Parts: sequence; C-alpha cells; structure tokens
Amino acid sequence: MGRADVYHTFLPECNEGGDFTMNQAIRQAIVAHRLENAHKTLAELPILMENKLWNTAVNRLYYACYYAVSALLISYNIEAKTHSGVRSMLGMNFTKTEKLSIEMNKFYFDLFENRQASDYADSFISIVKQWMNYINRLLFS
Repeated sequence: MGRADVYHTFLPECNEGGDFTMNQAIRQAIVAHRLENAHKTLAELPILMENKLWNTAVNRLYYACYYAVSALLISYNIEAKTHSGVRSMLGMNFTKTEKLSIEMNKFYFDLFENRQASDYADSFISIVKQWMNYINRLLFS
C-alpha cells in the first residue's frame, strides 16, 4: 500500500492529489494497520516452517519485522520511503539514541540482508530456526 493509498484508506474524504499532513488520528490508524500486518505475517511462519518453505519463511519473518519497525517510525513521526530508509531511520533514531539495543538493530539488519539473499539462495533452514528461537525468547521470556 503506497502513501497515497494509505491516506485514502484511512482518510477517505481526502481529495485526489492533495498534499496531506499526517495528523495524530491518521498516524494511529496507520500504526495499528501496520502492527496488524506484522501479527498476521508472523502467524504465517509456523505453516511455512511445517511445509519446509524456508526461503518464504525468511521473507515473511523480515516483513513481519518491517511492518513493526515502520509502525514504530510512524508513531514517532519519522518517515522512510524505502526498506533501506526504514533500516537507516531505525539505527539513527533508536539505536544511536540507545532506545533500541545494538543486538535488536543487528537482528533487523541481518533479517534485511538475508531476506534479500533468500530471494536468490536455495535454503535458509538454520537461519529461520535460529530467528524463530530468538523471536520466541524476546516475546515469551
């Protein structure tokens, strides 16, 4: 969903081609939408792993985190237009300011790199299992 689509989805009364300012209500709606996408995407992983669809699992794991990170950035009124931009803004605004651990930033960076590599590689079984264990520790410990 592109930026204009997001505005029209969450603020349908906006006219075509307008220059929109993201107010608090729009920002909250977009954040909620991105977090919902993150949860739904993460829920796909057990099925993908059960069917040994490892490359797709890496992709979905990355996108679950991407949606969550982009929601975080939007909640702080930080805009990034590309996946690399999201990664850069996370590092600059959260890791460098010590709001986010270096370990978490490295985790996201590794996901970004391996998601791109998984598009061209044969198998990422050990990576998916390692990251699933890591996420489970973060979420449930």
